[in-house]
Amino acid sequence: MSYIAGRLLKISLALVAFVLLCASALAIFLLTSNANFLKPKLEKTLASRGLFTEIVGDLNWSVYPVAGVKSGEIQLFPSAAHVDTEKLASVDAFNLQLDLLALIRARELRVNAVFIQNPKVNFHIGKNGESNWQPVLDAFTRDTGGSELPAEPEQASNNSDESDTQIAIERIRVNDFELAYTNAVNNSNIKLSKTDIQLDAINLNGQPMQIAVNSELTLAPYPPIRIGFESTITHAGDGAITLASTSLDATATEDARARINGNIAVITSPALEAKATIQLDELNPAAWLEWMKVALPEMSSSSALTKFAANANIQYRAEQLEIAHLSATLDKTKLDAKGTVSLQPELPPKLQLALAIDQLNLDHYLPPVPQPDQSSPTPPENAEPQPADNTPLDLDALNSISGIINLRAQKVTLLEQDLTSLDSDLTLKPGVTTVAVKKGTVYDGSLSGTAKLKHAHTNNQLTSEFSLSRLDVGLALSSLELYDQLKGTMNAQITGETQGGSAAALTEGFKAHLTAQSELLTFEAVNLEQVYCDAISKLDNSTTDKTWEPYTTISALTADIDYTSAGITINNLAARVQGIQTDAMGTFNPTTKHFVIPANLAFADFTAAQKSCPLLNAKWRSQRIPVICEGSLDTIGKDVCTLDFKRLSDKWEDKFKTETKKASDKVEERYKESREDAKDKVDERAKDLLENLVGEEKSKELGDKLEDGFKNLLKRKKSEK
Repeated sequence: MSYIAGRLLKISLALVAFVLLCASALAIFLLTSNANFLKPKLEKTLASRGLFTEIVGDLNWSVYPVAGVKSGEIQLFPSAAHVDTEKLASVDAFNLQLDLLALIRARELRVNAVFIQNPKVNFHIGKNGESNWQPVLDAFTRDTGGSELPAEPEQASNNSDESDTQIAIERIRVNDFELAYTNAVNNSNIKLSKTDIQLDAINLNGQPMQIAVNSELTLAPYPPIRIGFESTITHAGDGAITLASTSLDATATEDARARINGNIAVITSPALEAKATIQLDELNPAAWLEWMKVALPEMSSSSALTKFAANANIQYRAEQLEIAHLSATLDKTKLDAKGTVSLQPELPPKLQLALAIDQLNLDHYLPPVPQPDQSSPTPPENAEPQPADNTPLDLDALNSISGIINLRAQKVTLLEQDLTSLDSDLTLKPGVTTVAVKKGTVYDGSLSGTAKLKHAHTNNQLTSEFSLSRLDVGLALSSLELYDQLKGTMNAQITGETQGGSAAALTEGFKAHLTAQSELLTFEAVNLEQVYCDAISKLDNSTTDKTWEPYTTISALTADIDYTSAGITINNLAARVQGIQTDAMGTFNPTTKHFVIPANLAFADFTAAQKSCPLLNAKWRSQRIPVICEGSLDTIGKDVCTLDFKRLSDKWEDKFKTETKKASDKVEERYKESREDAKDKVDERAKDLLENLVGEEKSKELGDKLEDGFKNLLKRKKSEK
């Protein structure tokens, strides 16, 4: 028995020795042999699958302490010609390290590390829309049996003793990655350079994986920008991927910096869905626009476009982007938004958004108002104006989107004028943009109306129609720095239109028509009744003890006014001024504040209402007295309106001519009557005389000749007059 045991022991030791010897021989062979003899076979095998490679560097392998393979430079081409200018990709060095013991003991394919040095990828899309990678993509499609991926194997039963081989990669390091992307269809050019990629704990069993990327991104024609990306990625199976604690940093210049933080969840099967919570830290928009070489005009506020931050909760599914909540801050303006954006293929984006703004001062973003320079000479009045900028407006962006945006704002300031409680709709359609103001408050009055812009490449048409009710006239005039002595409320209707291809043309060609009505206004510069009574009292040396109100009342006012870039034309202005029925017309220049307004005054109702001062003569009360009001709003006073002597003299001249013509007509009528009577008498006496001298027949013939001669004489006399 001991003999048999010893014999078995010797056989076992021999087998172990043989195995060790074989393993040692294999290890010695692998460690001492040159693996480059496999390069042609690998290249040929890959070429048979449509992947044309060239392994330029050496191949090396190792068995202990880790199994692995190392490679020098590897190049990938679209064809067997291996033309260097058509190179698709290359790698300077590749190192793969495997844990053999984990594969043998636990059936786990564990990669200790993957190192890739200086990979370069060249991706180009030609004018025909095809990429230079199309042969590789076609080869991949053939290898996978077409465009459809093979069905996933059914999961093993929980009661099965067999376990699937698990794949885990401890770390991947990619150093100095470069990507060159060009697109001849849209002339885009993107480059990634100096890119380092780190991935840790790569797995497919739902455990978190770490990724970090640092790169230099160039988007032609802009300067390079440094990009940093970090995230924790989890692949939960069934096409579900989450990116937690994700951050993206971008640095273009010292002032142009941005950072985005958030969490993203993506489901790729059966249809693409995504949810994201994103926060954009405060950045400087002006610095970014400067980096993009966008020349910003000078703005009145030095802090304009210097602060922007936002956070959003968004979701994408069924070709629709849903904005559950968006909150943003631009300088001192807060914006809240929600809505949807439809992103259907081959169709323009369709918006359905609701925006809410607390306060927006547009004046901060407009050019500053130039201040007069006292040291510089004033240009002559007839100096030629500066040429207008007739650059055509680029409104193509309005044609690329459609939808409705509801905008509400607590306060919007433009040209130092406030519009509050705004509720409006912006409707976007290809070729037409419409703004409908459902309600708003301006100068304490209600505003509503629409404006429509029909935009074309060379000719744009803008039409508008707005209505104002109970507008505070005093607040409006004082806010516009026109006048501060007129108080009351007014209703107005305004229509406007213009057309042109540039902003200058639209501004220059703008025309507006205004109709206005007011029940009662007060003119606080003077009391017209007091002026009248004081003048009458001075004439008859009388006095009055009446207490006067410090204003003149204006009631039943109606106005019809036209506006153009040349100025304002008052077509008709009618009102009852302290009982004086007034109608007027004229012109007003908003730039110089100069006005010329001829008017007619009727004193009948005014004088009838006076109790404490003498009445005007009844003859004057029945007349319409012409006056002319001329001057500037800056120097308006009691003497702004005077008798219009020219119209008065024209009126009397016309009356004199009328009376003279009447008298002349009477004299001429009497002259005609006397002349006819005299003619009849002469005719009778001459007829009798001729009949006695030459007979009845001859006298008739001679009478006809005399009558004709007399008529010709009268015609000559009349022509001489």
